[in-house]
Amino acid sequence: MSKKIVIGLDPSEHTKTALQIAVRRAKELGSVLVGVTVVNTEDIKESVGGAPAGAIHYAEKAVEKNITLAQKRAQELIANFEKVCEENNIKYESFIKEGDPAGEIIEEARTADLIIIGIKTHFHLEHPDVEGDTLKDLLKESVAPVMAVTEKPSLPTKLLIAYDGSTQSAKAMREYVHISHMLPFAQEAYLLNVTDNIEEGMNLLKKAESYLQLYGLKTEKIIKSGEPAEVIFNTAKELGDALIIMGAYGHSGLKELFFGSTAEKIIKDGSFPIFVYH
Repeated sequence: MSKKIVIGLDPSEHTKTALQIAVRRAKELGSVLVGVTVVNTEDIKESVGGAPAGAIHYAEKAVEKNITLAQKRAQELIANFEKVCEENNIKYESFIKEGDPAGEIIEEARTADLIIIGIKTHFHLEHPDVEGDTLKDLLKESVAPVMAVTEKPSLPTKLLIAYDGSTQSAKAMREYVHISHMLPFAQEAYLLNVTDNIEEGMNLLKKAESYLQLYGLKTEKIIKSGEPAEVIFNTAKELGDALIIMGAYGHSGLKELFFGSTAEKIIKDGSFPIFVYH
């Protein structure tokens, strides 16, 4: 039973969707929602660094202005989060942190069951139109599963499970079905293995299929060859309406390779929600 959900709060439309989804789940399960927003003062200071001697005074004023603006927006985000929770009779905790957004969200999620966040993140609160790398950083280190959502107010009805038999892909699949009661539980699961060895890939998917069927899922096995990032992305496009479930990295264990390809491509496109477990 998922009793604690952390939500990363920024000024984007994606956060509005994340909050809607989290509220629906919390109302059904009596979960506690934890709203976290972050003012990155060090980043703000660095953004105006290197000013010539004659401009130091103006640079300091710009830093002070941007920090004040970011703090104001953080307070507004928390106030809205608290208002939504109170209107829906949901227990909540709320925090305005200072530091690195991904690091602060990860820290709060050490005692939570799930993180929900937008697939596009805007934690430069002083410049809310600027997209950042918070989600990418979050996926590398989080101890809790991460659900990154699009701007659509509902999750897809299909699951695309990228499964290569690695510990990480197995964890992602297992964690999803264990919390599926708190999410719109799709009945269609497409198990995808990217390999040139059809027999080996099919054997892996048959084991995964047997496991998923215990949870009432109708499954379809897909074997494709090619570059994993392209195959996963293109298969999601073919399905048209899918939540992509995958591990933080695959058999190679090369986290940087994974985040330089598969996740980065999906995040950059922003069309598909993802569920990732480290």
